[in-house]
Order: sequence, then structure tokens, then C-alpha cells
Amino acid sequence: MSAHPELQPDDKSIHPFKPEINHICACCHEGRWFRCRILQISSDISTATVNYLDWGMVIPVQIEPTYIRCLPNEFYVEPACSILCHLDGVPTSNDLIPSCVIAQCIHLLSENEYEVIVNDYDNVTGGKIILSIDGQIINNQIEKLISPYKLMSFEEELIGQFQYELKLSVGDKFKALLSSFGGKDDSFYVLVINENTAAIDRAMSELQEDHIPNREYLQVPQIKTLVVARYVDDKKYYRAWVKSVDIQQEQALIFFVDFGNESYVSFSDIYVCPESVRTLPWLGIRVRLTNETMTAQELTTFWKLTEAHYIWIHINDVFKDAYGVQVQLDYTVYLQQERLKMATSKRSIHKAIQVRMKNALLRIYLKKSILF
Repeated sequence: MSAHPELQPDDKSIHPFKPEINHICACCHEGRWFRCRILQISSDISTATVNYLDWGMVIPVQIEPTYIRCLPNEFYVEPACSILCHLDGVPTSNDLIPSCVIAQCIHLLSENEYEVIVNDYDNVTGGKIILSIDGQIINNQIEKLISPYKLMSFEEELIGQFQYELKLSVGDKFKALLSSFGGKDDSFYVLVINENTAAIDRAMSELQEDHIPNREYLQVPQIKTLVVARYVDDKKYYRAWVKSVDIQQEQALIFFVDFGNESYVSFSDIYVCPESVRTLPWLGIRVRLTNETMTAQELTTFWKLTEAHYIWIHINDVFKDAYGVQVQLDYTVYLQQERLKMATSKRSIHKAIQVRMKNALLRIYLKKSILF
């Protein structure tokens, strides 16, 4: 192409080139001309973003005869030498992948020659391929590197977490305490109270600072891993699942697996989960009412009614991401506690009235003393 008379620097017959999106053109890069397709044009028509048809790169080009011209007719005949491809089975984008992992992926794609198997092809989106070299499948190696950082939908995330929770069966009935609710839907978390959870609770006490002489900190926590993290409200440590990581802020979004709530935690307050509690089931059980869907207001009212009392949970269904339950509240206990609150409140009011009466009598007495 560089030898073509219409692409010479001193060609006097050059006409101003009017770029149009999706049109083919010739672009000069480092002294060589290449076939390109125009993808985008700047608002001031000073630069065009082009795709190099025979190499695949996407590069901005100044709209000047020195850098962009009409492509001579004879260069339209040959098909493009590069084809848009995607590694089959490998996600195309994920902002959570660390730069060091991206560098490892690029290294795997930097060999001179590969064996290629085309699994699918579309004129617009390109081909899905499997790359291999010396019997090693590159797709599998890259998938293994980035799988810990794979983005998941909210539903996929809940299904993934549910597999770690305490295993229960239809017909089970047990005592529980309300633990938390997020407000994203009508589900909520309960803490099961039985002999198994009591044993787990004793094991969890080992997570506190005075029980861990050799704490192993994590410089940068990995998402979808179980760690131990400090809860900001009570400054205690609990088992937690890393949902996302913010490298710049040096903090992670943590899901406390035994309670069901989330919080941002600094890297300095996160460390490796000890093996003694790593394999224990998660105690925060995600549930929703069977055959009923509570509104946000109804869920808030239900929470206020039961948050300080034991409830009974009856398992009616086992879904992919939660248990369908029937909730029973011992109203006798609730009534006793409400009466106790009312009695305490009345005593406080009565005491306040007595104090005010004493102060009033004292003022009358002092006033009379002054008069006499």
C-alpha cells in the first residue's frame, strides 16, 4: 500500500477527505498505510477513531491528508486479515479484575502462534474461539485466573451464598431470632437457636483478638472468599464473605455470614479465616414468608413487633436462594414484656410527678419563710 501513487506524501491530486462513520479509508501510522474502518468522528471533525481492518487495533487519527485518505479501489477486493474474536467461555469485561491478573492474561495471549478452534461466528459480534498452544488450552487458564472476580447478578449472588447456610428440611421447626433485612425484597435473615448453633457460637468466640495470637492479615482480600472482619458497631470480629473490593479506598464490601447484614470494612480490619470455623455452616438463614409477599412497610412493622423476641420458624419450602417459612410469635411472652415496659414507664412518670410536687412544695415553703 505504501508504494501506491495515491498514497505518496507529494501526491498533488489529493482531494480533501470527508470522513463518514462506517466507511472504509486508508490511514497512515508510523510511515505505513493501512486499511481502516471509521468508527467515530469527533464533534469538531478534527479526529476520527478507526479500526485497522488487517490488525484489529482501534486508534484515533487526525483528519488531515497526511494521516487519512480515500482508500484506492484495488484495496477493496481482498478480505480483512483480522477477525473480531472472543475467547469462548471467558467474560468479555470486568472492572474488578486487578491489574496484576490482567497482566497474566495478556502474557498468555502474547505467543506468536496458536492453534485455533472456531466454535461460533456472527457477522456483527465476531467469532467465539478456543486457543491452545502445546496442548494447553488458553481459555481454561484465563478463566481460572479471572473466575474469582466474575461479576454476578443479585439473584446469582443469593443462590451462591445460600449453599453455605445451615441445611434445613421441609417440616423442620425451630426457635430463632430476627437478625437483619436489607429492604431489597421481602426476605429477611434469622439466627437459628439450637444445640448446633450453640456449639458454633462457642467456636466463633475464638475469633476475637485475645484468642488469636498469630493473626494473618490480608493485604488485599479476594472477592468470594471467607474472611474474618471487624464489625464497626461493636468492634468485634465475625466471619464474613467478601463481595467487592475497592483498591483505592482500601476497603471491602463485607457480608457477615452469621447475621445477614453488609458493611464496608477497611483492609486493616480483615484477616484470614481460621480453619477451626471456616467449614462451619453460616448461621444467618435467609427466609421469606410462604404464600405472602410483605411490602417494605409491612416488613418494618413486623420487624419492630418481633425484633426483641424469640419466634418459631416452620420450614414449608426450600427454594434456590431462601427458605419459605411460617412464623409464629409467642404472644404471651410479648404481652409480658410490653406490660413490663408500660409498668416501668408508669413508675418513671410517677416518680417525675413526685419530684415536681416536692419541688413545688419546697418553693411554697421558702416563699412563706421569706414573708415571715
